[in-house]
Amino acid sequence: MVSNLSKTYNYALCALFTAFIAICSQIAIHIGDIPISLSMLAIYITGMVLGAKYGVISVIVYILLGAVGIPVFAGGKGGAAVILGPTGGFIIGYIFCVMIVGWFNGKKEKNKIYSVISMILGLISCYVLGMGWYSIISEVPIKLALKYCVIPFIPGDIIKIIIAVIVYDIIHKRVLGRFINH
Repeated sequence: MVSNLSKTYNYALCALFTAFIAICSQIAIHIGDIPISLSMLAIYITGMVLGAKYGVISVIVYILLGAVGIPVFAGGKGGAAVILGPTGGFIIGYIFCVMIVGWFNGKKEKNKIYSVISMILGLISCYVLGMGWYSIISEVPIKLALKYCVIPFIPGDIIKIIIAVIVYDIIHKRVLGRFINH
């Protein structure tokens, strides 16, 4: 968490992580309506590095950029139609995910177990919102939404959580440790 740095520095990091989320979102494989992308990996790392407050700012800026038509969403998509479409609930779910991850990782007694738990809880919040949104927009029963929107993504999301813990550990030891008082 970077909250004890200057606000200017924190806002610069927000911009950097907004770009990081946008770039990771472009690394995607489409398997139907819901693409497999690295956006959740970016969301996890953003929450762990920036904390809840600045992580949420980064994600909201990312969503606003996409909403006005900048192609930051998976597959180079942009525009309000993407947010209002079948995958919009997942995109909005990023806010809750980064908030949960950032909040858990903002605790002084944090450790890798807290990080993993936070990412699982954040992922569940994103799944619930995304699956519900998909069910409503696509007019499919929640069981089918679960089948299309959650189950196929679980293995990849487990891998992303593992990678996020490893990447954060590297970032924290090599970069953040120099700037943050422990």
